[in-house]
Amino acid sequence: MANKKLSIIIILIIIETVVVAAGPKVFHTYKIDWKPGVRKTIDPARDHHFKIGDSIQFYYPATAGKYNVIEVDQNGFENCIVPPAAKVLDSGNDYIKLEATGKRWFICGVGELCKNDDVKVEIEVKPKENNEFKVGSDKGWRPKVNYKAWAEDLDIFNIGDYLVFKYKQGKHNVIQVDESGFKQCIVPPDQSKALTSGNDRVLLKEAGRVWFISGIGKDCENGMKVSVDVRTPDGEKLKAPALQGGRKLVPAT
Repeated sequence: MANKKLSIIIILIIIETVVVAAGPKVFHTYKIDWKPGVRKTIDPARDHHFKIGDSIQFYYPATAGKYNVIEVDQNGFENCIVPPAAKVLDSGNDYIKLEATGKRWFICGVGELCKNDDVKVEIEVKPKENNEFKVGSDKGWRPKVNYKAWAEDLDIFNIGDYLVFKYKQGKHNVIQVDESGFKQCIVPPDQSKALTSGNDRVLLKEAGRVWFISGIGKDCENGMKVSVDVRTPDGEKLKAPALQGGRKLVPAT
């Protein structure tokens, strides 16, 4: 029986790029072939590096009652214990976004598949490296771009990341404002802190929501505004403190 198990211990992980940041760093989705023999532990140092912002998908036949995926604690993982109020995933293509650092454990709760057939997996999520995000991706910083959709697609911005605003110098600029200024396109009277290089890199230094607009002409009214939710390095969301007159821009050096 042991030899048979060894012969079928396989893990198939297909890497798909789901989000591309400015530069070479990307987020990935890892597909796990969820079946008897899936490895007990995926060693991030040896096999794959799971980072905040990556995702995992458990792929298996969506036959009713044949397989499922349940997240458990370490004891549940080691002893194949299904918690009484466990959330059961059973779509056959279960998608989980990795939004915090640390170890996570998943088992199959159907019959004895976890105990007898090793259908369980442990992963460890590491902090992601600091990334640069080109605002608007290939469209850059210009009017009539859906920056809300762009930010929502990326979803994860951490302290230490950079926003890069690319535009024709002299035609637009970048100003960090408060929520009211963002919603109403209010340009601060003092624009001395506006960024105007055409290739502005803004360091995200605080957790919480931050807002940016272009303060030239009707740029903001024409869609040149973007807000992002900045998280702590372990992926935790924090509520931004109340702002008085907007925040100071922190251009990268």
